[in-house]
Amino acid sequence: MNEKNKTSDSIFKLDIGDVRVSVVRSDGSFKTSHVDSASRNDSTHWLKTIHSHAGYEVFFILNGNLDVYTEEGTDSYSRKVVIIPPGFNHYTLSNDNKCYVLLFSISPIQNRSDEQFRKISKSTLGNILVMPISSNVEFYVRRLSEAFGSGESYDKEYIEPLLTLAFHEIFKSVYTGESVSAEQNETRSKKASHSRYVSLIEAYVQKNYAERINLSTLAGELYLSTKQVSRIIKKEYDCTFSELINRKRMSAACMLLKNTDMKISDIIKQLNYTSENYFYVLFKKYYGVSPRNYR
Repeated sequence: MNEKNKTSDSIFKLDIGDVRVSVVRSDGSFKTSHVDSASRNDSTHWLKTIHSHAGYEVFFILNGNLDVYTEEGTDSYSRKVVIIPPGFNHYTLSNDNKCYVLLFSISPIQNRSDEQFRKISKSTLGNILVMPISSNVEFYVRRLSEAFGSGESYDKEYIEPLLTLAFHEIFKSVYTGESVSAEQNETRSKKASHSRYVSLIEAYVQKNYAERINLSTLAGELYLSTKQVSRIIKKEYDCTFSELINRKRMSAACMLLKNTDMKISDIIKQLNYTSENYFYVLFKKYYGVSPRNYR
């Protein structure tokens, strides 16, 4: 391996057809982490791990199962490629060490047709995409696993062709309609852009939505005025700051109702609502039924 080509950089820029793909190793790793049964049943753990991303998250499940928890319930996948779109609240558990994960974003390449970009964006808008693991994708992922697992430094000129080939196979399935869309999430968050402030807002809200936070605190974190932050949120999410927080909390409430045995009163406390009546009114407004009927 050529020493000058070794790198510990976790971002890879790929041109696949007319689409530019930026791939990131999630948290500097490649394999998904395990969660024990005690953590699975801990409400605090749930609230901390329910999340969404500004970009896409792709799982390669070679062996075992990946459980994906969403507002609609739980789906279990084996021997599949699973793509979770931007702004989609979820929680995942893997029961095998042969499940791999990457984060990526896409953009059209300047001065080229944006048809492929629009097709991918449309196919994944509020949908979880699922497709079988082909023998080619499995081969590429296993080679990537070997390369990423060899140490902090690896040969980027070896990694990038493998990633390009794997994503080419994935996008080909999307273009030909071979991917399978999970049920559309009608309460999805508006797709976030990749601007600096939007990413910071998303990260802050995701981390703190279950706490008592306000617009002034967020504005102070960003060194912006409250009006500036309000305009950004309105533009990107088409709502106010308080509405954005309520969206996150309601989504978390749905997932806790569907996937845990927590008492509704405990969910209300965990999400920092001071009034049970207000929570019930808000939940009915968002989902058309009471929390008890939803469960």
